[in-house]
Amino acid sequence: MRTEQIGNLAGIIWRYLESNGAAKANKIKKEIAITDKQMFDMAIGWLARENKIKFEDQTKNPVITIS
Repeated sequence: MRTEQIGNLAGIIWRYLESNGAAKANKIKKEIAITDKQMFDMAIGWLARENKIKFEDQTKNPVITIS
């Protein structure tokens, strides 16, 4: 199920940020080897909706950090 995949990816992104600190979105995608931009965006949206992350700027490639 796609919802499960999005949730799993959100967890991977969360653990990356927890271990590595704030990072640009493109760097996170590269470091965790995500090629599906839509899945990445949905996982980021999931984390943002749960107030788990925040965005340091409003660019196309924002710095993302744990809330």
